[in-house]
Amino acid sequence: MDKLIINRRYDYLAPKAPKWGLHLCGVGTRITPPHVPYQVYEDGAPYQWEKGRILTDYSFVYLTQGSGTFQVRGSRRLPVKTGDVLLIHPGMWHNYSPSPETGWKEYWIMFNGRQAEKLVSQVVLPRRAPLIHYGEDNTLHHLFTQMLDVAAESPPFSDIIHAGLLLQMAALIQSQLQLQREQGGREASFVRQAKQKLAHAGEQPVDMQVLAHELGVSYPHFRRVFKQSTGIPPQQFLLNLRINLAKQLMEKPGMKLSEVARNVGFNDPYYFSRLFKQKTGISPSLWRK
Repeated sequence: MDKLIINRRYDYLAPKAPKWGLHLCGVGTRITPPHVPYQVYEDGAPYQWEKGRILTDYSFVYLTQGSGTFQVRGSRRLPVKTGDVLLIHPGMWHNYSPSPETGWKEYWIMFNGRQAEKLVSQVVLPRRAPLIHYGEDNTLHHLFTQMLDVAAESPPFSDIIHAGLLLQMAALIQSQLQLQREQGGREASFVRQAKQKLAHAGEQPVDMQVLAHELGVSYPHFRRVFKQSTGIPPQQFLLNLRINLAKQLMEKPGMKLSEVARNVGFNDPYYFSRLFKQKTGISPSLWRK
Protein backbone atom coordinates (compact mmCIF):
# COMPACT_ATOMS: atom_id res chain seq x y z
CA MET A 1 0.00 0.00 0.00
CA ASP A 2 1.19 3.52 -0.68
CA LYS A 3 0.48 6.49 1.59
CA LEU A 4 -2.62 7.64 -0.27
CA ILE A 5 -6.06 6.75 1.03
CA ILE A 6 -8.14 5.37 -1.82
CA ASN A 7 -11.85 5.78 -1.31
CA ARG A 8 -14.51 4.80 -3.85
CA ARG A 9 -18.11 5.03 -2.76
CA TYR A 10 -21.60 5.40 -4.13
CA ASP A 11 -24.47 6.55 -2.00
CA TYR A 12 -26.84 4.64 -4.16
CA LEU A 13 -30.45 5.80 -4.17
CA ALA A 14 -31.84 3.70 -7.01
CA PRO A 15 -35.58 3.06 -7.28
CA LYS A 16 -36.71 0.47 -4.80
CA ALA A 17 -37.30 -3.09 -6.01
CA PRO A 18 -40.91 -3.59 -4.91
CA LYS A 19 -41.12 -7.22 -6.04
CA TRP A 20 -37.84 -8.11 -4.35
CA GLY A 21 -38.25 -6.00 -1.21
CA LEU A 22 -34.52 -5.41 -1.12
CA HIS A 23 -32.46 -2.45 -2.26
CA LEU A 24 -28.89 -1.22 -2.00
CA CYS A 25 -28.42 2.08 -0.14
CA GLY A 26 -24.65 2.43 -0.60
CA VAL A 27 -21.56 0.56 -1.71
CA GLY A 28 -17.87 1.37 -1.52
CA THR A 29 -14.29 0.31 -1.04
CA ARG A 30 -11.55 2.01 0.95
CA ILE A 31 -7.81 1.39 1.22
CA THR A 32 -6.14 2.85 4.30
CA PRO A 33 -2.34 2.41 4.17
CA PRO A 34 -0.28 1.68 7.31
CA HIS A 35 0.37 4.66 9.61
CA VAL A 36 -2.28 6.80 7.91
CA PRO A 37 -5.14 8.11 10.11
CA TYR A 38 -8.47 6.43 9.44
CA GLN A 39 -10.43 9.55 8.51
CA VAL A 40 -14.08 9.03 7.63
CA TYR A 41 -16.23 11.82 6.25
CA GLU A 42 -19.99 11.95 6.52
CA ASP A 43 -22.03 14.78 5.05
CA GLY A 44 -18.80 16.52 4.11
CA ALA A 45 -17.44 16.68 7.68
CA PRO A 46 -14.88 14.48 9.43
CA TYR A 47 -16.56 11.90 11.62
CA GLN A 48 -15.29 11.43 15.19
CA TRP A 49 -14.79 7.71 14.89
CA GLU A 50 -13.86 7.04 18.52
CA LYS A 51 -17.41 8.03 19.49
CA GLY A 52 -18.84 5.32 17.26
CA ARG A 53 -21.86 5.61 15.04
CA ILE A 54 -25.32 4.18 14.39
CA LEU A 55 -26.64 3.32 10.92
CA THR A 56 -30.24 3.32 9.74
CA ASP A 57 -29.51 0.47 7.30
CA TYR A 58 -27.96 -3.00 7.36
CA SER A 59 -24.32 -3.28 6.35
CA PHE A 60 -21.79 -5.95 5.38
CA VAL A 61 -18.10 -5.00 5.64
CA TYR A 62 -15.51 -7.34 4.10
CA LEU A 63 -11.79 -6.97 4.87
CA THR A 64 -9.51 -8.16 2.06
CA GLN A 65 -6.20 -6.82 3.44
CA GLY A 66 -4.79 -5.85 6.83
CA SER A 67 -6.21 -6.04 10.34
CA GLY A 68 -7.83 -3.86 13.01
CA THR A 69 -10.56 -3.80 15.65
CA PHE A 70 -14.36 -3.91 15.71
CA GLN A 71 -16.65 -3.08 18.61
CA VAL A 72 -20.40 -2.99 19.26
CA ARG A 73 -22.08 -1.60 22.35
CA GLY A 74 -21.81 -3.87 25.36
CA SER A 75 -18.76 -5.77 24.11
CA ARG A 76 -15.01 -5.39 24.22
CA ARG A 77 -12.97 -4.47 21.15
CA LEU A 78 -12.63 -7.52 18.92
CA PRO A 79 -9.61 -8.13 16.68
CA VAL A 80 -10.46 -8.43 12.98
CA LYS A 81 -8.26 -9.52 10.10
CA THR A 82 -8.15 -10.25 6.40
CA GLY A 83 -11.10 -12.42 5.42
CA ASP A 84 -13.48 -11.23 8.15
CA VAL A 85 -17.03 -10.11 7.37
CA LEU A 86 -18.77 -7.72 9.79
CA LEU A 87 -22.57 -7.53 9.98
CA ILE A 88 -24.05 -4.28 11.27
CA HIS A 89 -27.75 -3.89 12.07
CA PRO A 90 -29.77 -0.67 11.99
CA GLY A 91 -29.61 1.05 15.38
CA MET A 92 -26.48 -0.87 16.44
CA TRP A 93 -23.81 1.37 17.97
CA HIS A 94 -20.43 0.31 16.59
CA ASN A 95 -17.00 1.39 15.50
CA TYR A 96 -14.16 -0.23 13.62
CA SER A 97 -10.78 0.91 12.39
CA PRO A 98 -7.58 -0.55 10.92
CA SER A 99 -4.41 -1.21 12.88
CA PRO A 100 -1.85 1.57 12.29
CA GLU A 101 0.81 -1.09 11.66
CA THR A 102 -1.09 -2.86 8.86
CA GLY A 103 -3.76 -0.53 7.53
CA TRP A 104 -6.47 -2.39 5.62
CA LYS A 105 -8.65 -2.65 2.54
CA GLU A 106 -12.36 -2.85 3.10
CA TYR A 107 -15.44 -3.32 0.96
CA TRP A 108 -18.82 -2.32 2.32
CA ILE A 109 -22.47 -2.27 1.34
CA MET A 110 -25.53 -0.80 3.02
CA PHE A 111 -28.96 -2.17 2.21
CA ASN A 112 -32.58 -2.14 3.38
CA GLY A 113 -36.10 -3.04 2.37
CA ARG A 114 -38.94 -5.14 3.73
CA GLN A 115 -37.02 -8.36 2.98
CA ALA A 116 -33.72 -7.16 4.47
CA GLU A 117 -34.53 -8.21 8.03
CA LYS A 118 -35.66 -11.65 6.86
CA LEU A 119 -32.48 -12.01 4.82
CA VAL A 120 -30.17 -11.02 7.68
CA SER A 121 -32.05 -13.24 10.15
CA GLN A 122 -30.65 -16.23 8.24
CA VAL A 123 -27.10 -15.08 9.05
CA VAL A 124 -27.29 -15.78 12.79
CA LEU A 125 -24.33 -14.24 14.63
CA PRO A 126 -23.89 -13.23 18.30
CA ARG A 127 -25.09 -9.66 18.88
CA ARG A 128 -21.89 -8.89 20.78
CA ALA A 129 -19.65 -10.35 18.11
CA PRO A 130 -21.48 -10.05 14.76
CA LEU A 131 -18.63 -11.19 12.54
CA ILE A 132 -17.52 -14.30 10.70
CA HIS A 133 -14.14 -15.27 9.35
CA TYR A 134 -15.16 -15.97 5.78
CA GLY A 135 -11.62 -16.17 4.42
CA GLU A 136 -10.00 -14.77 1.31
CA ASP A 137 -12.50 -15.76 -1.37
CA ASN A 138 -12.54 -14.58 -4.98
CA THR A 139 -16.29 -15.21 -5.33
CA LEU A 140 -17.30 -12.92 -2.47
CA HIS A 141 -14.69 -10.35 -3.51
CA HIS A 142 -16.07 -10.41 -7.07
CA LEU A 143 -19.63 -9.77 -5.84
CA PHE A 144 -18.47 -6.57 -4.10
CA THR A 145 -16.62 -5.38 -7.20
CA GLN A 146 -19.67 -6.19 -9.36
CA MET A 147 -21.81 -4.05 -7.06
CA LEU A 148 -19.36 -1.18 -7.44
CA ASP A 149 -19.31 -1.54 -11.22
CA VAL A 150 -23.11 -1.63 -11.46
CA ALA A 151 -23.36 1.46 -9.24
CA ALA A 152 -20.83 3.27 -11.46
CA GLU A 153 -22.47 2.32 -14.77
CA SER A 154 -26.10 2.48 -13.56
CA PRO A 155 -27.54 0.22 -16.27
CA PRO A 156 -31.31 -0.35 -16.69
CA PHE A 157 -32.81 -2.31 -13.79
CA SER A 158 -29.64 -1.77 -11.75
CA ASP A 159 -31.69 -1.97 -8.55
CA ILE A 160 -32.81 -5.50 -9.49
CA ILE A 161 -29.24 -6.46 -10.41
CA HIS A 162 -28.01 -5.18 -7.05
CA ALA A 163 -30.73 -7.08 -5.19
CA GLY A 164 -29.69 -10.29 -6.95
CA LEU A 165 -26.01 -9.74 -6.12
CA LEU A 166 -26.92 -9.03 -2.51
CA LEU A 167 -28.88 -12.30 -2.28
CA GLN A 168 -25.87 -14.18 -3.64
CA MET A 169 -23.60 -12.50 -1.10
CA ALA A 170 -25.87 -13.35 1.84
CA ALA A 171 -26.15 -16.94 0.61
CA LEU A 172 -22.35 -17.31 0.46
CA ILE A 173 -21.93 -15.90 3.98
CA GLN A 174 -24.71 -18.11 5.39
CA SER A 175 -23.23 -21.17 3.67
CA GLN A 176 -19.80 -20.52 5.17
CA LEU A 177 -21.31 -19.94 8.61
CA GLN A 178 -23.22 -23.23 8.45
CA LEU A 179 -20.11 -25.07 7.29
CA GLN A 180 -18.12 -23.70 10.22
CA ARG A 181 -20.83 -24.69 12.69
CA GLU A 182 -21.01 -28.22 11.31
CA GLN A 183 -17.23 -28.52 11.39
CA GLY A 184 -17.17 -27.21 14.95
CA GLY A 185 -19.84 -29.74 15.90
CA ARG A 186 -17.84 -32.58 14.35
CA GLU A 187 -14.69 -31.46 16.13
CA ALA A 188 -16.46 -31.21 19.49
CA SER A 189 -17.85 -34.70 18.89
CA PHE A 190 -14.53 -36.40 18.18
CA VAL A 191 -12.81 -34.61 21.08
CA ARG A 192 -15.58 -35.85 23.38
CA GLN A 193 -15.21 -39.40 22.03
CA ALA A 194 -11.42 -39.24 22.41
CA LYS A 195 -11.68 -38.13 26.05
CA GLN A 196 -14.08 -41.01 26.77
CA LYS A 197 -11.77 -43.55 25.14
CA LEU A 198 -8.73 -42.23 27.03
CA ALA A 199 -10.62 -42.26 30.32
CA HIS A 200 -11.47 -45.95 29.83
CA ALA A 201 -8.05 -47.02 28.54
CA GLY A 202 -6.94 -48.15 32.01
CA GLU A 203 -3.49 -49.68 31.90
CA GLN A 204 -3.66 -50.45 28.17
CA PRO A 205 -1.23 -48.59 25.89
CA VAL A 206 -2.81 -46.02 23.58
CA ASP A 207 -1.48 -45.23 20.12
CA MET A 208 -2.73 -41.70 19.43
CA GLN A 209 -2.36 -42.06 15.66
CA VAL A 210 -4.52 -45.21 15.74
CA LEU A 211 -7.05 -43.40 17.93
CA ALA A 212 -7.22 -40.49 15.45
CA HIS A 213 -7.78 -42.99 12.61
CA GLU A 214 -10.59 -44.65 14.55
CA LEU A 215 -12.22 -41.23 14.97
CA GLY A 216 -11.94 -40.55 11.24
CA VAL A 217 -9.45 -37.67 11.30
CA SER A 218 -5.76 -37.21 10.60
CA TYR A 219 -3.44 -37.28 13.61
CA PRO A 220 -2.12 -33.69 13.13
CA HIS A 221 -5.71 -32.37 12.95
CA PHE A 222 -6.75 -34.51 15.93
CA ARG A 223 -3.82 -33.30 18.06
CA ARG A 224 -4.36 -29.63 17.13
CA VAL A 225 -8.12 -29.62 17.80
CA PHE A 226 -7.76 -31.67 20.99
CA LYS A 227 -5.19 -29.20 22.34
CA GLN A 228 -7.38 -26.23 21.38
CA SER A 229 -10.30 -27.80 23.24
CA THR A 230 -8.51 -29.04 26.40
CA GLY A 231 -5.42 -26.85 26.58
CA ILE A 232 -3.03 -29.83 26.44
CA PRO A 233 -2.07 -32.47 23.83
CA PRO A 234 -3.86 -35.84 24.00
CA GLN A 235 -0.79 -37.69 25.35
CA GLN A 236 -0.48 -35.24 28.25
CA PHE A 237 -4.23 -35.56 28.86
CA LEU A 238 -3.80 -39.34 29.14
CA LEU A 239 -0.83 -38.98 31.51
CA ASN A 240 -2.85 -36.65 33.74
CA LEU A 241 -5.69 -39.18 33.84
CA ARG A 242 -3.27 -41.92 34.86
CA ILE A 243 -1.58 -39.83 37.54
CA ASN A 244 -5.00 -39.04 39.03
CA LEU A 245 -5.93 -42.72 38.92
CA ALA A 246 -2.63 -43.59 40.61
CA LYS A 247 -3.48 -41.19 43.44
CA GLN A 248 -6.76 -43.02 43.98
CA LEU A 249 -5.06 -46.43 43.95
CA MET A 250 -2.40 -45.30 46.44
CA GLU A 251 -5.16 -44.57 48.93
CA LYS A 252 -5.84 -48.31 49.11
CA PRO A 253 -3.89 -49.83 51.99
CA GLY A 254 -1.48 -52.60 51.11
CA MET A 255 -1.19 -51.90 47.39
CA LYS A 256 2.46 -51.82 46.41
CA LEU A 257 3.86 -49.03 44.29
CA SER A 258 4.77 -51.50 41.53
CA GLU A 259 1.13 -52.64 41.44
CA VAL A 260 -0.09 -49.07 41.24
CA ALA A 261 2.33 -48.43 38.37
CA ARG A 262 1.13 -51.50 36.42
CA ASN A 263 -2.53 -50.61 36.98
CA VAL A 264 -2.02 -47.23 35.32
CA GLY A 265 0.00 -48.55 32.38
CA PHE A 266 3.64 -48.42 33.57
CA ASN A 267 5.67 -51.62 33.79
CA ASP A 268 8.67 -49.73 35.15
CA PRO A 269 7.90 -48.45 38.70
CA TYR A 270 11.00 -46.24 38.67
CA TYR A 271 9.89 -44.47 35.51
CA PHE A 272 6.42 -44.09 37.02
CA SER A 273 7.94 -42.54 40.18
CA ARG A 274 9.94 -40.02 38.14
CA LEU A 275 6.88 -39.11 36.08
CA PHE A 276 4.68 -38.80 39.17
CA LYS A 277 7.16 -36.42 40.79
CA GLN A 278 7.46 -34.44 37.57
CA LYS A 279 3.70 -34.01 37.42
CA THR A 280 2.95 -33.43 41.12
CA GLY A 281 6.19 -32.06 42.54
CA ILE A 282 6.53 -34.87 45.12
CA SER A 283 7.39 -38.56 44.98
CA PRO A 284 4.66 -41.23 45.27
CA SER A 285 5.96 -42.31 48.67
CA LEU A 286 5.71 -38.75 50.04
CA TRP A 287 2.28 -38.26 48.48
CA ARG A 288 1.13 -41.49 50.13
CA LYS A 289 2.09 -40.18 53.56
